[in-house]
Amino acid sequence: RVAYDYALKRYRDYYSGIKTAEEKGREEGLAEGRKEGREEGRIEGEDRKMREIAKTMKEKGLEVQLIIDCTGLSAEEIAAL
Repeated sequence: RVAYDYALKRYRDYYSGIKTAEEKGREEGLAEGRKEGREEGRIEGEDRKMREIAKTMKEKGLEVQLIIDCTGLSAEEIAAL
């Protein structure tokens, strides 16, 4: 009976450790995913802003090279606007 109780305690301790590690890993993964998502969203938002600015500059009749210098977009991207 003593050996059984000891084995059961070891199993429960092991299981608890595994579950704690899984939860910690999941939390870290979610935090990393949120961070990456925010970064991608920020970059995408900045890109969208630059496209809007370039479109406005193009509508105002500015030279393509000036738009490229100001926004960092390529000539193909500007032509597509």
